[in-house]
Amino acid sequence: MVQGRNGKSDGEGGEGERVRSVKEKPEKVLPPVRVRTIHSEKKVVLIEWAESGKLRRAMLPVGSVELGTVAADILAQAMPYGQAWEDESFPTVDAEALANELRREGIWTKEDLLQKTHLARAAIQRAYINPLINQLVKKYRR
Repeated sequence: MVQGRNGKSDGEGGEGERVRSVKEKPEKVLPPVRVRTIHSEKKVVLIEWAESGKLRRAMLPVGSVELGTVAADILAQAMPYGQAWEDESFPTVDAEALANELRREGIWTKEDLLQKTHLARAAIQRAYINPLINQLVKKYRR
């Protein structure tokens, strides 16, 4: 129990007033984040770390990294590095094109698929991956 200025315990006040104890919440200090130095040049360092299972890279002043870690508040101010691929819109698979490519590889049944996974990969690459890469390259060549 905490006593108020009036000498009464928390929750007891004089003449109808309530005295509350004041509990200050300590500022939450986040632990330092483990990082990997990718490149260091003069005053800037390029670092990499995993955040919720996703790889991130950013640039910081050289002195920000200490023993492979960076303070969380410093990391929050880092300049992001690289393209935000997760912000891109990607096409969906053209089911007709995929079906045609699978058949071109002799994959007509589930059993064929299970026996010819290497050929299925090639078919998927032709039907989806190659057009996707072509779309991205075309977008960024502009």
